[in-house]
Amino acid sequence: MADGKGVPTPEIDAESLLGELYIDTVCIDPTFRGKGIGTQLFTFVEELAKRKGYTQLALNVETQKDSAIRLYKRLGYEIVSPWTIIGEPFHHMVKHI
Repeated sequence: MADGKGVPTPEIDAESLLGELYIDTVCIDPTFRGKGIGTQLFTFVEELAKRKGYTQLALNVETQKDSAIRLYKRLGYEIVSPWTIIGEPFHHMVKHI
């Protein structure tokens, strides 16, 4: 792909669908994991999304990250489709709010 002047431009993989509030890169320092911080962050984002009129939250999680997948499912996210970003497999997870 080029920018019209012949300069190559990189393709950017889509990470969400239209109408989804996309959550990207959530990470808690290992020292503080298991203390409910991640849950609090997701609760805050959900409240903010509702105030802004969103009805869906979405995220992508690497298929081998079992503990993250368990957390997201516990928070109400469902795996809705496979997703590929930069050639790597992910689960696209959505929560209807």
